[in-house]
Amino acid sequence: MNPTSLALRPYLEILEGLCRSLDRNGLQQCILALAKQVQPADRQVFLQNFRTLLPETEQQAIAVSHVEEFFLMSEVESLRKEIENRLKSLEEISWDDSSDDDRHQSSPNHDRKMLH
Repeated sequence: MNPTSLALRPYLEILEGLCRSLDRNGLQQCILALAKQVQPADRQVFLQNFRTLLPETEQQAIAVSHVEEFFLMSEVESLRKEIENRLKSLEEISWDDSSDDDRHQSSPNHDRKMLH
């Protein structure tokens, strides 16, 4: 055994004591600090391992949030396409300025109101 190695039980007891001393925010900061140390190629595995440690209700909440995120993104994409289509249809419209002039006679007061 390596003289610097630590048996599992004392190792876990030390970690448990350290975690007990932290509030929720402190624990989140520790987890994020550990996550930053993970190499990019290992990040998916880290996330999978982390998710498996969560209580089942948290795992379900994450699954639901992913479904909601997917639904929201599809709604955003649908709206984007709808806006694009409306813009295209507006570009195709021929605007006849002379018909506007016939209906609305311009006056100096009206023009000043439009500028403000």
